Amino acid sequence: MSFVVFLCVGEQQLMAQTDSVFVKLTFQANSDLVKVEQSFDLPVRGNEVGKVYLYAWVNAYRRKSVMSRVKLDGGDEKLYFANNKNLGEIRDLEIFNDQGKEIDSFRRFRSEILDFKLSPNKEKRYKFKANYVIKLPADGFTGYGYNKKNNSYIFKYFLLHPGFYEGGEFRRQNFKDLESLSSNNTYYGVQIENHTKSDVYTDLKAVSDGVYKGDDRSFFELTLLNPNQITEIEVGDQKVIFQEKIPAEDSALLKGVLAKQIKFLSNYFPPLNEPLFISSKLLRKTNQNFIDDVKIPLFGKYKIYEDTIRLDLKSLSPIVSAYCDRSISVDRRGDHWVSNGLKTYLSLQYLKKYHKDTPITGKIPDDLSLLKLHPLYWFESSKFKFIDRYPLYHRYFMKQNIDQPIDTPYDQLRAVNQKQVSSIKTGLAYDYLAEYLPAGEFDVLVKEMIRNKKSELLTKEYFEEYLKAHASKDVSWFFDEMIKESGGFDMAISSVKDGKDSVQVVIKNKNRFGGPTQVVMSKDSIDLYEIWVKSNKKKFDINLPKWDYNKITLKHGDYFPETEVSNNVYRKEKWKKTKLKLSPIGDIQVPEFQQIFVWPNISWNNYDKLQLGARFTNETVFPQDFEMKVSPMYSFGSGKIVGSTNFLYKYLLYRSNVFREIDFFAGTGLGHFKQGLEYYKYRGGVNFKFKKDVLSTRDYNFKITFEDIQRQLPANPTLVEQDLQRYQLLNTELIYRNYHTITESRGRVNFQYSNKFSKFYAEFYHRWKLDKNRRMGVRVFSGVFFNHDFLATTFYDYGLDRITDYTYSYNLLGHSENKGILSQQFVLAEGGFKSLLGVKSNKFMFTLNVEYPVVKMIDLYADIGTYQNKNKRGHLVYDTGIRLGLIPDFVEFYFPIQSSLGFEPTMPRYYQHIRFLLNINLGRIRSYWRERNLQL
Repeated sequence: MSFVVFLCVGEQQLMAQTDSVFVKLTFQANSDLVKVEQSFDLPVRGNEVGKVYLYAWVNAYRRKSVMSRVKLDGGDEKLYFANNKNLGEIRDLEIFNDQGKEIDSFRRFRSEILDFKLSPNKEKRYKFKANYVIKLPADGFTGYGYNKKNNSYIFKYFLLHPGFYEGGEFRRQNFKDLESLSSNNTYYGVQIENHTKSDVYTDLKAVSDGVYKGDDRSFFELTLLNPNQITEIEVGDQKVIFQEKIPAEDSALLKGVLAKQIKFLSNYFPPLNEPLFISSKLLRKTNQNFIDDVKIPLFGKYKIYEDTIRLDLKSLSPIVSAYCDRSISVDRRGDHWVSNGLKTYLSLQYLKKYHKDTPITGKIPDDLSLLKLHPLYWFESSKFKFIDRYPLYHRYFMKQNIDQPIDTPYDQLRAVNQKQVSSIKTGLAYDYLAEYLPAGEFDVLVKEMIRNKKSELLTKEYFEEYLKAHASKDVSWFFDEMIKESGGFDMAISSVKDGKDSVQVVIKNKNRFGGPTQVVMSKDSIDLYEIWVKSNKKKFDINLPKWDYNKITLKHGDYFPETEVSNNVYRKEKWKKTKLKLSPIGDIQVPEFQQIFVWPNISWNNYDKLQLGARFTNETVFPQDFEMKVSPMYSFGSGKIVGSTNFLYKYLLYRSNVFREIDFFAGTGLGHFKQGLEYYKYRGGVNFKFKKDVLSTRDYNFKITFEDIQRQLPANPTLVEQDLQRYQLLNTELIYRNYHTITESRGRVNFQYSNKFSKFYAEFYHRWKLDKNRRMGVRVFSGVFFNHDFLATTFYDYGLDRITDYTYSYNLLGHSENKGILSQQFVLAEGGFKSLLGVKSNKFMFTLNVEYPVVKMIDLYADIGTYQNKNKRGHLVYDTGIRLGLIPDFVEFYFPIQSSLGFEPTMPRYYQHIRFLLNINLGRIRSYWRERNLQL
């Protein structure tokens, strides 16, 4: 079929469709170049008549593009460090008007926006053609592109695309791999010349061999893959294509599962009449953990769920997502939540219908038994259902104080919030609204809106107007408050008073939420009375019937959680108001209990030797406002009890413009700083966490800490030791962190005042990533004493190569060791030198530490500095050597070479010069991961 004849396929659609695009694609075997012949028939949309805008998003696959920057902010560095041969671009671009006259040409066109002048025809439409070559990027960056190893092509967003207009103005859209691009509904006609050994799979409708079309489409997906990379399943008239090979036994079961899912979705959407394509990228994006079978070494495969249930739960999200994207057209930047929220809402309704009682833990609690007991049933988490995953996920991120309003533009959402806010939070809000309205009403209204806007954009304005006009109850609160709030709501039962004829319930409305709240009166788990109430007052009361009850609950619908759920329940029996539950390891917080968890605790140092004990904490899977840790341990070295206590109260400021959180903390510590000598310390303070740009990796804290430290005296103490028996410290500290993927930095400015001395220091550490495996780091430290009257001791002095740690804050294995392997432990603090020069300073110190990568895990380091002691002249010192980073920042070794001591490898007992860094702390590792991955 010739290209000219092919173009006539869509002749009848030209007048009916707003945009019409015809394209011929030629794929060659073993090549990442695709020849394109493209024809456009577009209406005049913008205010600039005579100017045409096109998107060239394949040009986003460059190292310095907007997409590269966005990916770096999210921790993805692949594009930034990519080889030129793996990048994408448009080449040999030629543009002709409908008379065949050349308008413009480019040998290489690198911008994502193309504009040129062209006069519209009598029908006020632009007609033109473009011939060019697409250099496909490697598919590892976004999931789209060319895979040389498999000789496969995943083709999406690579063609020149008609411009999108908003209010008559062209919208500049950069491709960011966020699935947030907006497009006009378009008629597509596509002809493919396939000279590869792969087969063509697409979500377009086949017209004839190699010819396809699509009606009212924003975008389309096209792949050239081997059949062993694809699974096609026919469900009645609907074809579903999975970009993965599904085992035959699963494929047979999946057909029945898909039939049930498509039947459910047909209650909301009209038939597609085109294949439903489930890309590998969509499967990864919607993947939920702990559903698939688990491979256990030596034992084989373990099924968390039965096969039919597993396939139903696993395929639900991608099927619903693909159906929504194909059936609803929205402005994906500004109105993303309209359709993305429906994805979660529809998934919730499906789970309510078919999996309301499916446990979140699957068969594990039943299958795991010990002496005929099932210990997992002791945990509250075993009582949750699979459907509870959505509110639990939402509550977790709400407690991180990284929430954003639902109506935030999609590209201004944090990476985690593109799923959490746009989809889950909105879907739960829809469910909340559906619970408030009469049963089934919201579903009917959604179905009507989808049908009304089948060939048009479903805008948030239309969504709001339609609901307000057709809902049987007032829903203005949903649009005025629900989609605009950030930080969630917190409603609490303040008090309950039994009167003669009624029960008075006083409710605290901490955020002055003006939406409806559901109050339920029950007895022995049977609901007796329920009512929806609304008030935007800080505190209000309601009267319930005087019935025989034992519990009153604020429910807020079935699946919309608050920031705090423990204050939503009132129990009539006084002794049942707060139940204490002791559990091994962590669990999920529930309002019925005050949960205390017991974790095993183990540690070691040179004075206490092995320490065994337990950590008692109220920390659950979700962060809490008040957290406590009590960690008693038995010291086998001293035969005594040692350990620590820590208490933290977090005051989250959701609506402050200055601070995002204020933490109040206090704690104690008991241990040994020398053989047979104990220390005891008390600390307390406040930490102000400044508000930060939601998309920024920068973070600022201001901390004030008071510490009181007492040390046990030896048998015959010297005057100096007596003076060091007790001291108090007041620290004020400004802390800066920036965990950017390429340029990581952190710093602090500290002023420390004591009844013994006062000093000020500042340090700044910056690390550049030179390539995938190499980082270069620079650290600067400067410290000065304002007051220091103790020339007889170096206890409080700045250390060039070793710190005293008089606050007992570092995990040192031998605090007081001056020789032996434990004295060689390194901590990057104060001077930061690796060679053991034995230098202390009680007046001034300045150092510069540099590390430069050689190969993976091996760096060269160099330190240079100057210091001065009171009443003495200054000195200049340096050292150099090799760093071996087995686990960077956690397990490292330093091998000195040349320093102020001389050439150290030739010195006697060189092994005593080698330093090691050991920072094995599970809490620190968890914080390290959270800071880099969640940008907290």
